[in-house]
Amino acid sequence: MGRLVQHLRENREQINQRIFNTFLRETTELKTKSKHGQIRQFVIVSLRKSQKHQLARRFEQCGRGHQCSYIYCTQCRARYANRLESRINYHIGQHRLNDAEIRQRFRFVTLLHYLVPNEVRQIELQQRQVRRELNNFRRKWFGTWGTGVYEYELIDMHKVCHSNNLSGSGSRKHAVLIGMLNRHVGANLFDDDIGISWADQNGTNRTDYVLLHTHFVMDGGDFDWNDIKENMQRRWAGKYRVDVLPLHSDKPIDESISRVSNYCFKNLGRLTSYNYDFGYYNHEDVSTKRFNAREVASMFVLNNSMNSGNRKGLLLYWNSLRD
Repeated sequence: MGRLVQHLRENREQINQRIFNTFLRETTELKTKSKHGQIRQFVIVSLRKSQKHQLARRFEQCGRGHQCSYIYCTQCRARYANRLESRINYHIGQHRLNDAEIRQRFRFVTLLHYLVPNEVRQIELQQRQVRRELNNFRRKWFGTWGTGVYEYELIDMHKVCHSNNLSGSGSRKHAVLIGMLNRHVGANLFDDDIGISWADQNGTNRTDYVLLHTHFVMDGGDFDWNDIKENMQRRWAGKYRVDVLPLHSDKPIDESISRVSNYCFKNLGRLTSYNYDFGYYNHEDVSTKRFNAREVASMFVLNNSMNSGNRKGLLLYWNSLRD
């Protein structure tokens, strides 16, 4: 008993710190669960307001023995991310790659492909074009491997064109989106807003677009990554459209792979709000980052439609590496 008391006294500071860290972690987890619960309920209400009752019911009833497979579902999203992580680790084990080889050969790639009016049919057509472009790319780099996802990010171009106080990444993304839309409509949007709206099937003029892009982990095999990146930048020309990053040098390989796998499947908060940092808008308060009910429902339907019946439509994969 005396030894225990002495141990507690000598290690009081470390024990108190561990208790505090545990309390802080559990409190953060509870807050996150509460926030996700509120957003989840907002998604369900939004679907019902848009008369998507079957989707809302399947989402609401997701649980053991009945998986909805929607990326808006926290459990199903985690399952998708875990599968991607497992696929990457399987590839590493299959080719018996050590840490040094993984750091040399692996890169995390983001490609910004097209800015498309937020209409399923138009996005489907553009995604077919993206698949053709990626097929041409992987034929050029025969002897590589890659896996990742297609992602759809909702962008309100009216807000983008009227944003100010830009700096850093917000300024860069603003320039990218303006440039991509200029190519889409053939107008200079810094001078005027002519051409940024599009008419849906009901004749309503809208300014909501979807940024179609891809995230994937690529094993460049024996190729030089400088050559691969240069080729990517020629194929997908334009500033900041190609982002090629090595794995975190200050983190273990397994942690880096876990991080990029989770990044490929955004959390519920990012799936239901505008994700760009463009400062303040001239005409409205910045608090309008959260999607409205129509926007949430449209993106939910889009992701569900693009995911296809086998639930693999969002996935990107190729393998031309020799064993």
